[in-house]
Amino acid sequence: MNDELDRWCQQLIEQEKSTIQQRRKFEEEKKSQMESLILATEKQMKARSDVLSLLEKHQMEKKAVSDALLKLEKEMGNEQKLNLQIAELEEQLKVLKCVNSEEADHENKRKIEIEEIEEKLEDMIFDMSVKDDENQALKKKVQEAKTELEDARQQIIKVNVLF
Repeated sequence: MNDELDRWCQQLIEQEKSTIQQRRKFEEEKKSQMESLILATEKQMKARSDVLSLLEKHQMEKKAVSDALLKLEKEMGNEQKLNLQIAELEEQLKVLKCVNSEEADHENKRKIEIEEIEEKLEDMIFDMSVKDDENQALKKKVQEAKTELEDARQQIIKVNVLF
């Protein structure tokens, strides 16, 4: 009976050792899984942060393009107005050149008016060329901004696909 009790005690001791080892192994696995979960959560948070920053950048670029387009539309309206004024001055100039004046005084006044109109016309044509250059520069900026927006949009799509 004593031998049997000793064997039984020995078995209990071995089972206790085994249980302790299994518990340690389980705790280590649990700790490892928690560390992996923490790392995965940190990666996901970083990816979300990256997506949010890309989205914010995209929004700012979109606003810049929108502002540039509005400015370009305004400039185009101003350009059309300037074109109309140039056409009116050219017509006035044609009319004044066609009118034959009998009096020398009137002729001198007309020449002065013609010179003033020609000077205004040259100024307006110069302004028109400057505005045209500005419009070309704006168009180029708008195109570059559109390209950047498309690149940013593609990056956001790639990041979203990965997560």
